[in-house]
Amino acid sequence: MYLKYRYKQKERDLTGSKGTLTLPIFHHQLRYRLNYSLNDVFSSRTTLDYNHFHSQDRAATKGYQVTQMISSPTALDQAVC
Repeated sequence: MYLKYRYKQKERDLTGSKGTLTLPIFHHQLRYRLNYSLNDVFSSRTTLDYNHFHSQDRAATKGYQVTQMISSPTALDQAVC
C-alpha cells in the first residue's frame, strides 16, 4: 500500500492574449494504491487517482479514476516453473 501526493505550479498563456498575459496553473495529484496477493495463486492491485487543476481566475476542474488489476497464473505458467 502506498499514498503519493504531487504538487506542480506552471505558468500558462491566457487564451486570446497572444502571449502577453500568463497565469499560474496549480495541479494537485493524489494516488492511493493497494496491492494484495494470496501466495502464488491470486494477486490484485487497486489504484485510486485524483487530479485537481485551478488557476487564479477560473473555476477548478477535478478528475477521478479507479483501476483494478486481478491476475492468477495459468496452467501454462505453472508447467514452465
